[in-house]
Amino acid sequence: MWPASIVLNVWLYFQGGITLGQLSTLLATVLLFTATIWDAVWYLSEFGRKLARGEEAHSYLFANLEEVESGHDSVRFLSANRQIETKKEKKKHKHTFNKELQLTNLSFSYPESPNEVAIDGISLRIKKGKKVGVVGKSGGGKSTLTKLLLCLYDTPKGSITVDGKELTRDIATQLISYVPQDTTLFHRSVLENIGYGSQQVSREQVIAAARKAHAHSFIETLPDGYDTLVGERGVKLSGGQRQRIAIARAMLRDTPILVLDEATSSLDSESEARIQESLDELFQNRTSIVIAHRLSTIAKLDAIVVLDEGKIVESGSHSKLLKKNGIYASLWSHQSGGFLDE
Repeated sequence: MWPASIVLNVWLYFQGGITLGQLSTLLATVLLFTATIWDAVWYLSEFGRKLARGEEAHSYLFANLEEVESGHDSVRFLSANRQIETKKEKKKHKHTFNKELQLTNLSFSYPESPNEVAIDGISLRIKKGKKVGVVGKSGGGKSTLTKLLLCLYDTPKGSITVDGKELTRDIATQLISYVPQDTTLFHRSVLENIGYGSQQVSREQVIAAARKAHAHSFIETLPDGYDTLVGERGVKLSGGQRQRIAIARAMLRDTPILVLDEATSSLDSESEARIQESLDELFQNRTSIVIAHRLSTIAKLDAIVVLDEGKIVESGSHSKLLKKNGIYASLWSHQSGGFLDE
C-alpha cells in the first residue's frame, strides 16, 4: 500500500499535480510512520521473548507447588509465627544428590520443528561439587540444554541421570535451583519474592539468604524494606537488584545443584561487582552449571564445554581451551565489551 502511494504521488509531482514541498512532506511522513511501525514490532518481539522466558522460569519455580493463586492467601507473611506459608503439597519422596549428574547421548528437537536438531548427541559427566561453564554462539543449544536440565521438555533420545536415576520433574524441582537470565518477579513484597519456591521459611531465613546474596543492604534502603512491593515484573528495581533477588531466592532454596543463565543486562561496574560477589557465595558447596555470556566469569570454573549446532565441540579448562586455539579461543579474543556477541 505504501509503495503504491509513493509511486502515485511521485507520478502526480511529475504531472504537476503536487509541489516538490508536498512530495517531500509525504515521503518524510511515510518514512517516519514506517520506522514507528518497525520499532513497535521489535518491542513486541522483545516483550514476547522475555515473557516466554518468564513463563519458563515460573513453570519451573512452581512445579513443586500444588497451586499458585493470585491472591495473598497462597503465599503470605505471618507475623504470628514469623513464617511465609505456602499451600501444602502432597508428601513426596525426598531425593538426594551424592555422586554425579550425567548426560548420555542426549538429543532433542522441538515438537514444532521435529526435523531441526537442537541438541545432538551430547554426553557430559559432572561430579558432585564441580562447576561447569557452557558457552557458544547464539543458537548453539545453550538455552535448550537449560530447558532439558529443568525437565521443561521430555528427553526422547538419550538420558539425564542423577546418581544413576533418571532426572524427572519431581527430582529436578527438589535438587536444582535455577537463576534465569530474565529474573521473574511478581507484584508482591521483596520478602515474598525471595520466598517463592520455598516451603515454610521464616523471615529470618529470608534475610539471611539476602545477606549472602549481598542484597540486604539495598533492600534496607527501600521505602518499606523487605515489605516493599516491587511492581509488576519488578519494575521498581534495577536490573542488578532483580538479579540479586533471584540469587537470594536460590540461596534460600539451598539445593545441591545450581543452573545459572548468566545475565547479560547492561549493569554499572558496581552492580557487576556485587553480583559477582553474590555468585561466588552461591557457587560454594554446589554443583553448578553456568550458561555463560561473559567469558571472564567462567575462567575459574573447573571445566568449560563449548556448544556449536547442538554438539559439544570442545571441553576442558580455560587455559587448556585457549591453547587449543579453537572456537573458545576465538570467542575469548573477539568478545565485545566482555560479553559474547549474540
